[in-house]
Amino acid sequence: MSTCILSIILVCVAFASYGCSTAVELSSAWRDRDVVVDGSDSDWQGATTYIKGSNLALGVRNDSEYLYACVIINDRQTQMQVLASGLTVWFDARGGQNKAFGFRFPLGMQGTQPPAGIERRDDPDEARQLIQQSQSELEVIGPGKDDRERMPSMVAQGITAKLGNRQGVLVYELRVPLRKSASNPYAIDMGEGQFLGIGFETTGLNPETLKDRPGGMGGGGSGRGGPPQAGGGMPPGGGGPPRGGPPGMQGGGRQPEPLKLWTRVQLALSIASGAK
Repeated sequence: MSTCILSIILVCVAFASYGCSTAVELSSAWRDRDVVVDGSDSDWQGATTYIKGSNLALGVRNDSEYLYACVIINDRQTQMQVLASGLTVWFDARGGQNKAFGFRFPLGMQGTQPPAGIERRDDPDEARQLIQQSQSELEVIGPGKDDRERMPSMVAQGITAKLGNRQGVLVYELRVPLRKSASNPYAIDMGEGQFLGIGFETTGLNPETLKDRPGGMGGGGSGRGGPPQAGGGMPPGGGGPPRGGPPGMQGGGRQPEPLKLWTRVQLALSIASGAK
């Protein structure tokens, strides 16, 4: 009996270490057009998929050198978490959920009080200003256990990330090298056609930091997430949370759940590779 129980435990540990718990399955598309990482979803029309239960849409492309992704966030709670606490994007070259390599962008408010523009629906200019201020740095994590290096986002040696605000919708674009080189020392280290695990993670928000704020970005975005429209983005919303407190914290002070999403993406093959 003890041997049987031990075997079950070892199997469970093995499954966990290889990231075999449920993850959203997606397919990357071969990059057949220019993708400018500028915080706009104009290069991603019709190319994103709504991830049910996560309040975001995701699109992934790749070529032989880089992975490209676009995350479209319509939900105010998730927008606030990304801007206030930061967002970490993880990459597992084995297709699982191993947090060995990734980067954090934006870095968040670092314990400071978020400006009112992050939540005020009637002041999109302040929201855009906050987004702009949050893009100066990123932090590369891994591959070593204690490896963390913060650097200006403009000199991140191959990693490029950008935030944008389109009518209350937060757009997050990124580009990451697939293979290491002298010019790209930070890379996923894998080739086209393979399975890649991509994780998105925020930390919880401090209720005291968000006290007495109405919630949401400027520009009239919705209070909750929803499926994308035909163009590939998220639909315009119909109202927001009541005033007097941040979203998800009225009536008992419930803290919004942090974002923790893993996807398993099969990278696309080039036409030349597919013809072999």
